[in-house]
Amino acid sequence: MSENHGYQVIHRLQMNRTGKEFGNEFRYRTTGGSVAAADAPKARLDGDYLKVDLRQIAEGLGALAIRATTAAEVREALSSTRDTQGPVVIVVPTVPHVDLPGGDVWWDVAPAEVSGQEWVRTLRTDYEKARGSQRWFG
Repeated sequence: MSENHGYQVIHRLQMNRTGKEFGNEFRYRTTGGSVAAADAPKARLDGDYLKVDLRQIAEGLGALAIRATTAAEVREALSSTRDTQGPVVIVVPTVPHVDLPGGDVWWDVAPAEVSGQEWVRTLRTDYEKARGSQRWFG
């Protein structure tokens, strides 16, 4: 399990596709008004990262959970748990915003079909064109 403060793969897809992200990081709300108040500006998820202990969560769900911070610790965790009965979770902390090399694949990340925002409509038009060149393997 990658400990990267959220759903960074989806965050990256959104940023690469639209230049905007929406709620894929585990962050505190720090600006704007109440989330519930209809007439107030909405609070943004732009604060510090939440402290989420994935190892403890996995243990609470009944898994054997190991935190590994080095390559040697990952290898040891894999080796020592090979014959373990039941679920095993190896939590590995990672850097959230590392820009990894592209895989030269087309991800089917669909923008909204209906929107009052011009930039979203443009993205949808581009998406529909790209779907025409999608190739299936299998």
